[in-house]
Amino acid sequence: MDYAPEYTKREKIKLIALFMGLGAVLIAAGELWLFPSLTRLAEQPHCYSLFGLNGADYLWHLLLIGLPISIFLILAIAMLPMAIKGLIQAQFPPKGYKVFKPTPIRKGMKGQLTAGLLVLVITSPLFIAIYGANQLDKMPVIEAPHDSTELCSHTQNNTFTNH
Repeated sequence: MDYAPEYTKREKIKLIALFMGLGAVLIAAGELWLFPSLTRLAEQPHCYSLFGLNGADYLWHLLLIGLPISIFLILAIAMLPMAIKGLIQAQFPPKGYKVFKPTPIRKGMKGQLTAGLLVLVITSPLFIAIYGANQLDKMPVIEAPHDSTELCSHTQNNTFTNH
Protein backbone atom coordinates (compact mmCIF):
# COMPACT_ATOMS: atom_id res chain seq x y z
CA MET A 1 0.00 0.00 0.00
CA ASP A 2 1.34 3.42 -0.99
CA TYR A 3 1.43 6.28 1.50
CA ALA A 4 1.17 9.98 0.76
CA PRO A 5 4.31 12.05 1.34
CA GLU A 6 4.49 13.61 4.81
CA TYR A 7 5.59 17.05 5.89
CA THR A 8 8.99 17.11 7.55
CA LYS A 9 9.13 18.02 11.23
CA ARG A 10 10.43 21.48 10.30
CA GLU A 11 7.55 22.03 7.82
CA LYS A 12 5.02 20.89 10.41
CA ILE A 13 6.37 23.38 12.96
CA LYS A 14 6.26 26.22 10.40
CA LEU A 15 2.67 25.41 9.37
CA ILE A 16 1.45 25.05 12.95
CA ALA A 17 3.12 28.37 13.90
CA LEU A 18 1.55 30.07 10.87
CA PHE A 19 -1.93 28.76 11.70
CA MET A 20 -1.54 29.68 15.36
CA GLY A 21 -0.49 33.21 14.39
CA LEU A 22 -3.43 33.61 12.03
CA GLY A 23 -5.73 32.19 14.70
CA ALA A 24 -4.41 34.65 17.28
CA VAL A 25 -5.03 37.57 14.90
CA LEU A 26 -8.58 36.36 14.18
CA ILE A 27 -9.32 35.84 17.88
CA ALA A 28 -7.97 39.31 18.73
CA ALA A 29 -10.04 40.91 15.96
CA GLY A 30 -13.12 39.06 17.16
CA GLU A 31 -12.62 40.04 20.79
CA LEU A 32 -11.74 43.68 20.12
CA TRP A 33 -14.10 44.52 17.26
CA LEU A 34 -16.50 41.85 16.01
CA PHE A 35 -18.05 40.51 19.22
CA PRO A 36 -18.62 43.96 20.82
CA SER A 37 -20.23 45.19 17.59
CA LEU A 38 -22.47 42.14 17.34
CA THR A 39 -23.41 42.44 21.03
CA ARG A 40 -24.48 46.08 20.56
CA LEU A 41 -26.41 45.13 17.43
CA ALA A 42 -28.12 42.20 19.16
CA GLU A 43 -29.06 44.27 22.23
CA GLN A 44 -30.58 47.16 20.28
CA PRO A 45 -31.15 46.06 16.67
CA HIS A 46 -33.69 48.81 16.02
CA CYS A 47 -30.99 51.49 16.60
CA TYR A 48 -28.90 50.48 13.59
CA SER A 49 -29.21 50.19 9.84
CA LEU A 50 -26.79 49.15 7.13
CA PHE A 51 -27.30 49.01 3.36
CA GLY A 52 -30.98 49.85 3.78
CA LEU A 53 -31.66 47.06 6.27
CA ASN A 54 -32.56 47.70 9.86
CA GLY A 55 -30.48 45.95 12.51
CA ALA A 56 -32.96 43.11 13.11
CA ASP A 57 -33.14 42.26 9.41
CA TYR A 58 -29.38 42.53 9.23
CA LEU A 59 -29.05 39.98 12.07
CA TRP A 60 -31.25 37.53 10.17
CA HIS A 61 -29.15 38.03 7.04
CA LEU A 62 -25.94 37.48 9.02
CA LEU A 63 -27.20 34.28 10.64
CA LEU A 64 -28.98 32.71 7.70
CA ILE A 65 -26.74 33.79 4.82
CA GLY A 66 -23.54 35.48 6.00
CA LEU A 67 -22.32 32.82 8.40
CA PRO A 68 -22.82 29.85 6.04
CA ILE A 69 -21.28 31.76 3.11
CA SER A 70 -18.26 32.66 5.26
CA ILE A 71 -17.77 29.03 6.26
CA PHE A 72 -18.14 27.95 2.62
CA LEU A 73 -15.53 30.48 1.45
CA ILE A 74 -13.01 29.41 4.08
CA LEU A 75 -13.49 25.72 3.26
CA ALA A 76 -13.47 26.33 -0.50
CA ILE A 77 -10.24 28.32 -0.41
CA ALA A 78 -8.52 25.82 1.87
CA MET A 79 -9.71 22.47 0.51
CA LEU A 80 -11.63 22.70 -2.76
CA PRO A 81 -8.54 22.61 -5.04
CA MET A 82 -7.38 19.42 -3.32
CA ALA A 83 -10.82 17.82 -3.61
CA ILE A 84 -11.15 18.66 -7.31
CA LYS A 85 -7.62 17.42 -8.02
CA GLY A 86 -8.50 14.21 -6.17
CA LEU A 87 -11.60 13.74 -8.33
CA ILE A 88 -9.63 14.31 -11.52
CA GLN A 89 -6.76 11.99 -10.52
CA ALA A 90 -9.08 9.38 -8.92
CA GLN A 91 -6.74 9.40 -5.94
CA PHE A 92 -6.92 10.86 -2.46
CA PRO A 93 -4.80 12.57 -1.26
CA PRO A 94 -3.92 13.71 -4.78
CA LYS A 95 -0.40 13.84 -6.15
CA GLY A 96 1.52 16.88 -5.01
CA TYR A 97 -0.15 17.14 -1.57
CA LYS A 98 1.61 16.32 1.67
CA VAL A 99 -0.01 15.05 4.86
CA PHE A 100 0.74 15.43 8.58
CA LYS A 101 0.60 11.75 9.54
CA PRO A 102 1.04 8.48 7.63
CA THR A 103 -1.94 8.32 5.27
CA PRO A 104 -2.58 5.53 2.78
CA ILE A 105 -3.40 6.72 -0.72
CA ARG A 106 -6.89 5.70 -1.84
CA LYS A 107 -6.98 5.08 -5.58
CA GLY A 108 -9.76 4.46 -8.07
CA MET A 109 -13.35 4.49 -6.85
CA LYS A 110 -12.35 4.85 -3.17
CA GLY A 111 -10.24 7.90 -3.98
CA GLN A 112 -12.99 9.50 -6.03
CA LEU A 113 -15.56 8.75 -3.34
CA THR A 114 -13.36 10.33 -0.66
CA ALA A 115 -12.76 13.42 -2.82
CA GLY A 116 -16.46 13.58 -3.71
CA LEU A 117 -17.45 13.45 -0.04
CA LEU A 118 -14.99 16.26 0.63
CA VAL A 119 -16.63 18.35 -2.11
CA LEU A 120 -20.01 17.64 -0.51
CA VAL A 121 -18.76 18.75 2.91
CA ILE A 122 -17.27 21.92 1.41
CA THR A 123 -20.43 22.86 -0.51
CA SER A 124 -22.97 22.02 2.23
CA PRO A 125 -22.72 25.49 3.87
CA LEU A 126 -23.55 26.97 0.45
CA PHE A 127 -26.74 24.90 0.33
CA ILE A 128 -27.57 26.03 3.87
CA ALA A 129 -27.12 29.68 2.79
CA ILE A 130 -29.44 29.16 -0.19
CA TYR A 131 -32.03 27.58 2.10
CA GLY A 132 -31.57 30.44 4.60
CA ALA A 133 -32.08 33.04 1.88
CA ASN A 134 -35.44 31.45 1.11
CA GLN A 135 -36.41 31.58 4.80
CA LEU A 136 -35.69 35.30 5.36
CA ASP A 137 -39.23 36.42 4.60
CA LYS A 138 -40.54 34.03 7.29
CA MET A 139 -38.42 35.48 10.09
CA PRO A 140 -40.23 37.50 12.77
CA VAL A 141 -40.07 41.28 12.66
CA ILE A 142 -38.49 42.90 15.71
CA GLU A 143 -40.42 46.03 16.54
CA ALA A 144 -38.68 49.07 18.00
CA PRO A 145 -39.79 49.99 21.53
CA HIS A 146 -41.74 53.22 21.99
CA ASP A 147 -38.83 54.94 23.72
CA SER A 148 -36.29 53.88 21.07
CA THR A 149 -35.04 57.41 20.32
CA GLU A 150 -33.89 57.80 23.94
CA LEU A 151 -32.35 54.31 23.98
CA CYS A 152 -30.57 54.80 20.68
CA SER A 153 -29.07 58.15 21.64
CA HIS A 154 -26.95 56.41 24.30
CA THR A 155 -25.17 54.06 21.90
CA GLN A 156 -21.56 54.96 21.13
CA ASN A 157 -18.89 53.92 18.61
CA ASN A 158 -21.37 52.39 16.18
CA THR A 159 -20.16 50.35 13.28
CA PHE A 160 -23.55 50.85 11.69
CA THR A 161 -25.57 53.97 11.01
CA ASN A 162 -27.20 55.11 14.23
CA HIS A 163 -30.86 56.14 14.14
